[in-house]
Amino acid sequence: MPDDQASGQCPRYIGFTALPFRPLITNAWKLYIVNFIAKTRSNAMPQGDKSKYTDKQKRMAEHIEKGYENRGVSEKEAEGRAWATVNKTTGGGRKPGGSGRGKADNKGPAKEGGRKGGASQSRSTRSEAAKKGWETRRRKTSSR
Repeated sequence: MPDDQASGQCPRYIGFTALPFRPLITNAWKLYIVNFIAKTRSNAMPQGDKSKYTDKQKRMAEHIEKGYENRGVSEKEAEGRAWATVNKTTGGGRKPGGSGRGKADNKGPAKEGGRKGGASQSRSTRSEAAKKGWETRRRKTSSR
């Protein structure tokens, strides 16, 4: 009896371990395969489709977009950032059929934006405001 049959392996099976080299799959091939799979999906939503988002999520994105535009960001970039923030906050589309339904909102992106907005005030301005507040509190407590 040959050694292959004694070990219980079929002699016809040749896996990657039996090859003297590793098959070469370049990044270009990986990209081609990914694009091919994405194109052949029949149930995939087209990019930019907002049908699974609730009215509240759409209003939220619009409000965030206006904030970015007020800061001088281009309209297209502002829209992209706004929807990315909504997705990060709410977990994607919330209408039935989406996987993001029934999860708590993540308030992290909103808090981060608030901290960044507050940092726009210079140190001297913050110091002046603090001194003014302190003077006002001192005056009010002494007049009692």
